[in-house]
Amino acid sequence: MSKNKITLHMKEKYEKTRQHNPDRYFGSDLNKFIYDECARNVIVNNIDLIMFKHKKNQNDILRVIESKHILEKPMNKGQRTIMKTLRKAFLVSNMNTEGIDFELYIVYGDQPYNEIRVYDFINEVYFTITGKKNVIKWLEMN
Repeated sequence: MSKNKITLHMKEKYEKTRQHNPDRYFGSDLNKFIYDECARNVIVNNIDLIMFKHKKNQNDILRVIESKHILEKPMNKGQRTIMKTLRKAFLVSNMNTEGIDFELYIVYGDQPYNEIRVYDFINEVYFTITGKKNVIKWLEMN
């Protein structure tokens, strides 16, 4: 099968499994309420993951992840604004001196997550993790 046919097949499969659903889009009733009723300069977003790991004799890790499917549209303006603001807040507060390493990522991947592409918002670099065991190791913050 040619690369174009594979890409088209993946896109069709993605579109069938990711039907537009407003409830899923907003993540919660409160998010939708804020979006519908509050001023437009109030950005509401549903961040996918906030993870925390306590590490003995090391800095704890607080990790924020926005997850995207490989064929999903890029982050919208509101998501990008929030991620950039979180980055600024980390850099200004310098949380590392308080015993917490703050990590901010966008993860691009699909089940079964044998490979993910990651954008590190703090260091402004991309990297790829290959192999399900390596993906799990990274997610477990090891």
